[in-house]
Amino acid sequence: MRTNKHKATITLAVVSLIFFISRPFADSFWGGLVHSGAAAAMIGGLADWFAVAALFRRPLGIPFRTALIPRNREKIFAALANMVERDLLTPENIRRTLARYDVVALLNNYLTQRGGADDMRQTLLKIAAYVIAGLKPEKIGRVVELVIKKNVEQTKLAPIVADALEWLVEQRYHVQIANFAAKQIGELMQHDQVLTVLAEVLAEARGAYERGLARRRLFNVLLNVSPAELAHVMQKLIVSALEGMQAADHPLHHKIQALLQTFIHDLRTQPGLQAKVEAWKLAQLDNLHLREAVAAAVGAFRDDKPGSEAAVERLIAQAAGQLDRILQDTVRDEAKCRAFGDKIKDAVALWAGAHQGELSGIVLSSLNQFSNEMLVKFVEDRVGDDLQMIRINGSVVGGLAGMIIFCGTYWLM
Repeated sequence: MRTNKHKATITLAVVSLIFFISRPFADSFWGGLVHSGAAAAMIGGLADWFAVAALFRRPLGIPFRTALIPRNREKIFAALANMVERDLLTPENIRRTLARYDVVALLNNYLTQRGGADDMRQTLLKIAAYVIAGLKPEKIGRVVELVIKKNVEQTKLAPIVADALEWLVEQRYHVQIANFAAKQIGELMQHDQVLTVLAEVLAEARGAYERGLARRRLFNVLLNVSPAELAHVMQKLIVSALEGMQAADHPLHHKIQALLQTFIHDLRTQPGLQAKVEAWKLAQLDNLHLREAVAAAVGAFRDDKPGSEAAVERLIAQAAGQLDRILQDTVRDEAKCRAFGDKIKDAVALWAGAHQGELSGIVLSSLNQFSNEMLVKFVEDRVGDDLQMIRINGSVVGGLAGMIIFCGTYWLM
């Protein structure tokens, strides 16, 4: 701007000097030609200086139709915001602009070469710390309880139990469960402690049997069997019976299957049984005390700062690692690159289209922060240099017009 401004000022000074120097020679043709041209050039330069200056301030203190840019700042700002909203930040323009860039490559370069992964991790840590600090255990517990209870209450348990039991029978898992239980009980029955307990129970039963009856005592003496021996025999019988139950064709398995099938049928057809299952479900749900349990867990997580920070950092590290793997896989696959990049571009374009009004509001708010002095300086710094050319052009065109007018009047007269 300084270059053209100086050129315009020098031009005006030169034509003004020529005007005064040529005044004594104005009666001759050549003197009049130069004098007329200089006069017109000086007038044109002065007029254009006034016009350019009037855009930004009040030249010579004249208030009428001057300082046009500061005076019309609201209109200018509104026009700029409207242009941004309607012409620049449209989804179509954004898509055309984004189409020139490889979004995946830019994102990968930012994350791997420019510290973007660390920035993202630190940002996530700050967000997580802020969220953790603002946790309200009671409120979260109440919300979680309401959500779980609502979903559980709306879900009928009887059909689910019936389907699960039917699948269990079809897969013959009831046989495996029964065999597992029989095996575990059989191994338990072989312990010495069980034998001792059986002997004590039999001794106590024998004493109750003999109490007050002499002939019963005589019968037991004649049998001459001690409780310990009887317990040992009973133990063997129980273990043998439990081992027999583990056979594939044992009648117990058929009985269990029949009972399960009857229960499944009743679950699907008997409203009374279904109501009992639903009542049991709700009772168990109340016994869980979900609100208190969730509130206690959230409170412990929030208050245990070192532990929570370590847990959050681990989660963020896992998320960052997963993101790195996804990006690496995507970068190696050209088709995935294009698809992923197109999705990002479409998302940005749609977001911008949905928030055009907000974006123009942001632009307008930013522009309103400019004072009149700042606005004038901003415009002058960017277009002032070109505007100063108007002064030079005014002097040149005015000078040529003055010479043409002089020649026309000179020859006509």
